[in-house]
Amino acid sequence: MPHTSDKARRAQCRRLLDLSVHDLNPLLDPAGRLHLDTPDPSQRIFQAMLQLCLFSRHREHPFDRMGGRTFPELLLYYSVVLPRPDRLILRLSCAARVARYLLPTLSSTSDEPAELTGIPGLRLEEVGRRSLLMRHLPTGGLVEFQDSCQQLGDGTCSYSARPSKGSNC
Repeated sequence: MPHTSDKARRAQCRRLLDLSVHDLNPLLDPAGRLHLDTPDPSQRIFQAMLQLCLFSRHREHPFDRMGGRTFPELLLYYSVVLPRPDRLILRLSCAARVARYLLPTLSSTSDEPAELTGIPGLRLEEVGRRSLLMRHLPTGGLVEFQDSCQQLGDGTCSYSARPSKGSNC
């Protein structure tokens, strides 16, 4: 049975992270104590790299070479973080658009040499009705983008740079 202080910590965590009871339950151990950090060192390395990319202040980040939004501007699509023992889940208003910037892409123009944009080694592993699961091959770390506007599976939110007609992405 959880102690009163554990209940208070859970309530505070729910409030600070804006989580529902349903979102918080997977973070509890059998004794009811809260665990936000992953036990997997490879997953921690990958999550640290993601944080460096998304919270970098300048466009000079070596992976942030695509035209348009910078990595930090992708946080405009951010809704909530749902840490899990085996992955990091990010709930976003347009998951496909954010994935487009983070997945590696080889861009080339006629007057410029080819340039790699995105996070090297990040691969799309699975596409669900409302989620995209990506694996970082060098670390084995997982990140799942959940689409909060539920437009991933209905075709109204695409990987293109512009939103499709009728989309609010």
